[in-house]
Amino acid sequence: MFNRRPSGTQEGTKNGNMKKLPVLCKLIVGWNDHQIVPALLKYKPIPTEEFFYGKCYPMFKSLHSRYYTDCAEVLEFINEMYLDIMQPRTIGKRCKLELFNFQCALHNWVGVISLRYCYAAFKKRKHEIFTDAGDRNEDESPSLFVEMHIMEREDVEKILAMMANERYREIIRLRYLDGYTNEETAAKLGMEMSNYYNKHLLAKAQYIAVYKKEMGL
Repeated sequence: MFNRRPSGTQEGTKNGNMKKLPVLCKLIVGWNDHQIVPALLKYKPIPTEEFFYGKCYPMFKSLHSRYYTDCAEVLEFINEMYLDIMQPRTIGKRCKLELFNFQCALHNWVGVISLRYCYAAFKKRKHEIFTDAGDRNEDESPSLFVEMHIMEREDVEKILAMMANERYREIIRLRYLDGYTNEETAAKLGMEMSNYYNKHLLAKAQYIAVYKKEMGL
């Protein structure tokens, strides 16, 4: 049966025996993702606590402080992300972790999943506050720039290498990895701004398509 939370998390605080966060990683030090994932899927307590409440703690703390989560404490946010990643949405279905394809680092993948959770929570909150949401033209996808900075550059480069169009790869690399402005990117590529903006949209669309496929989203 699915274990709703690892031991020593939110319930533990009621008895005063909550482990100090972040949990010190001892067992999984030196483990690679191919060792961590099977342990998590078997709900082994020590690897689970060390990964979610230790290794990923700084990332979760940063996201909790910077983005809307609807969680009062970072511990509550970690608990929610544990459930979101580990619990199948319906009986007989696979959980999100089972869809992880090892195309990027597990830590980065968890970061992207968590960021998308924050965006979804924020959009839900805005919908509750503003009933006339249909009049607003909102971007459906989270910021490409923000998600790239959660991931390691090596993982982003792997995704860029899978893009079919070389010019589109260079646009994304210069604009989002190297941090140039639109005007600077266009100048480096010798493009007029009118042409650049069109190619920029196409480049983002191609990157996102590859990105979602590789991230299993």
